[in-house]
Amino acid sequence: MENQVNTNEPASVTDFELKVSEDKLEVVLLIDALTASADDTADKILEKLTEMGIDNLPELELIQSRLEETKYDEDQMQEIVIVRGKLSVMSVDGRLVWSKDYFAEGYKIDITTNIIDFRQKVASPVVLEDDLIIKIIPPTPGQDGLDVFGQLIKVNPPVKAEIKVGSNLRWDEEVSGYLAAVSGRLRMKGASLDIQEIFVIDGDVGCKTGNINHEGDIIIRGDIDSEYSVEATKTILVTGVIGACNVTSGGDLIVNGGISGREDKMISAKGGIKAKYIMNAVLEAGGDVASEVEIVKSKIQAGGEVYCRGRIVGGEIIAGTKITTDIAGNDKNVTTLLEIRKSEISDNSETEESADLSTQKIQVEPEQTDRIRIEEQVFVGIKFTVLGQCHEVKTRMKGPIVVLIDDKAKQLVLSHYDDQEEPDSQDSD
Repeated sequence: MENQVNTNEPASVTDFELKVSEDKLEVVLLIDALTASADDTADKILEKLTEMGIDNLPELELIQSRLEETKYDEDQMQEIVIVRGKLSVMSVDGRLVWSKDYFAEGYKIDITTNIIDFRQKVASPVVLEDDLIIKIIPPTPGQDGLDVFGQLIKVNPPVKAEIKVGSNLRWDEEVSGYLAAVSGRLRMKGASLDIQEIFVIDGDVGCKTGNINHEGDIIIRGDIDSEYSVEATKTILVTGVIGACNVTSGGDLIVNGGISGREDKMISAKGGIKAKYIMNAVLEAGGDVASEVEIVKSKIQAGGEVYCRGRIVGGEIIAGTKITTDIAGNDKNVTTLLEIRKSEISDNSETEESADLSTQKIQVEPEQTDRIRIEEQVFVGIKFTVLGQCHEVKTRMKGPIVVLIDDKAKQLVLSHYDDQEEPDSQDSD
């Protein structure tokens, strides 16, 4: 009888290939269905892995189960990941997280018109005490990996986020960040972050700076250009001039030059306002208003005294205590309103008839309040009002002149005034 071949016994085959990935983190088996079904294939794969120097060899049972679980396409080689290394975990660098974009570039855009406002910058460096300015997120260390040969795959250590901190910031452990120790203006000076309580602008407020808003004092070593605005919670000092602007000071406003305003712009201060001259301006002050040269065609309301060393011409001047100037009005008889008004007293100057002036003599103290004093000359067109009683000047008068309410007679009195002598009363005009 001739020998017959037993076709039920699979032949021993070695038709497979093992490849190491480029990053050496995987060993990939390329095998077809026929080879995978052979009884000794798993042993031969394990043997080959050992020859290759693969670390952390898989169990024989695991190899066998992977061969059995894989779905094969007829006559096609199948890729099976048979060994994996240990993946590394990359380090995460620390980072700085700002509470706001304090130093943004560019200008604000009106969302309805898409028009750029070149006076209003996007940056908003104003901060309040205890505001969180910046958080420092700590770095996260990574984990080294192992390739399929057992070689260490090292990861770089993380980089710590750091920032140099100058004055007026304090560290808060609870939030892992820096808080504002004072209200002011955030500034990067070189590589160091600090907060300015006094914000110094070396030049004009204009297109370069945009509008200014500051928590604290401001020193402007230049002008405030027309159409720009400046706001501060404390004193504002301007070494130049102020144009047609909105200016708001939470303290005093001191202008070494003058103020040339406009009726649709407001300049206000909770304290006093001092300037070389004031023209065409609208001013409100909680304290005194003082001008070294003149006040022309301006509307001023002061909680204290209004003092002008030169002349007051045109406009409306309302003071809470005193008005003092050298000259009131001019030879063109421009209407000029000078009034003493207490906040609790209503303005009756428009509803009451002009009062006749008393002709009796009175004793006037030099520092007496609720009075108007003109040192040199009073022109026609001046309207005096003191605590609701008013008088219009119809004849030019030489000073010194004082206008006040006589405490005894409760009447408006206009007299020539001398600090050393009792004033001689001036007849009604």
